[in-house]
Amino acid sequence: MNHFVYIYRDKSGKARYVGYGENSARALSHRTGTHNDKLQQLLANQDLNLEIAGPFDSRKTGIAVETALISALKPDANSALAPGPKKYRFRPLGVRDEFVSRIVAPPLSLQDLQKVLAKHKSPQFLCVKITEEELDERRPYDPANPPDDKSIVKRMVRYWPLARKRKTWMENPAQSPAILLAIYGSPGAQFIVAAAAIDRNGWAKMYSDDEVPLIKPWNLDMSQLRGRHIAREVGLRFNLDGVKLFP
Repeated sequence: MNHFVYIYRDKSGKARYVGYGENSARALSHRTGTHNDKLQQLLANQDLNLEIAGPFDSRKTGIAVETALISALKPDANSALAPGPKKYRFRPLGVRDEFVSRIVAPPLSLQDLQKVLAKHKSPQFLCVKITEEELDERRPYDPANPPDDKSIVKRMVRYWPLARKRKTWMENPAQSPAILLAIYGSPGAQFIVAAAAIDRNGWAKMYSDDEVPLIKPWNLDMSQLRGRHIAREVGLRFNLDGVKLFP
């Protein structure tokens, strides 16, 4: 058994339909009859070009190629978006699908970030660097497959060298930052993985000096910062400990 993926294109080169078949004849069969009304109408009214790829080694590979092509080309005659597992689809890098519009939004400037601080009456952000490295029980952050919110929270609240600052914040909560930012990437390619409210009166309740108290229930999208890029000019850089008060 062979496995093929095929594309029907119109004269402009636009992909109108992508399909998978266990033999090459499947690609031709639509011309004699199909349950897809949109494709049938296109075949009846337009002269479509047919392209084929394969044979592939397995059905799994064929479905993966079909899924990737449908998600990338978005052909209008396909009755469903990419039919295969989500991992085969093209998707936003770094954030979940619902935040894709923020990834392509203009990067946040220093002035943008200062407005957020003013809104929440916070002297600074507490920023922590999130990486692909696995740390103890904390999951790595894979931008191609972001972990769930619970794992992100576990990664961003501990373990940070905050003992000296914690003492000050316990004595004067107003001096504590109000927002914890989890940052991924290097300057020029940084984006905000999560933005959560710090419990400024909660530092004394923590069992250790290296954990950040968050207000519950968690909101990881304070001021709609989640998924936003940070402009290189902001100058946010971390030391080896991965934590920074900014600006």
